[in-house]
Amino acid sequence: RERERQKISLKLPLSMRNAGLGDTEQPFVKLAATLQLPETACVVLRGPHAAMPALDDVGYAWHAAFEADGELIAARAGERRRLDTLDATRQRLWAAMAHLAQCGFSGERVFVLGFGQGGIAGLDAALALPPAQAQAQDALLPPRAVLLICSSGTYLPEAAAGADGQQDEGG
Repeated sequence: RERERQKISLKLPLSMRNAGLGDTEQPFVKLAATLQLPETACVVLRGPHAAMPALDDVGYAWHAAFEADGELIAARAGERRRLDTLDATRQRLWAAMAHLAQCGFSGERVFVLGFGQGGIAGLDAALALPPAQAQAQDALLPPRAVLLICSSGTYLPEAAAGADGQQDEGG
């Protein structure tokens, strides 16, 4: 109860900006500063994985995207690297959002803007949230809105495949 009394309820909208594949947080920090949205808090995130692990300083990714030779990971039956790293990213996003909720932000005032993989990560975290966690009092998810700005190569077709690698009905 003491924790509940000390918790501050923030009425400010929270804008989460998720950088895209190969990017860093810096352009989104600059965008947030340039926009100067009134009475809006802003959190800028970058992917937790190196975009190309074999190369230094190539930016970050929200899920695995490249083979060791630099080619894109192809969607094929049994391929799990992109999905497994997206699952790990989802857990990190949920932890970050739980922390923001503990700081007093409300899910009904959260807006996620993501470019490419950053949008996919935000949308995935919002859609995959377990119902019990979504109903928790301090949950920040689901966010009010997720704006995904992407190219045609962003979608993970293997996500629509079942465990056996076969396409699900309707997908």
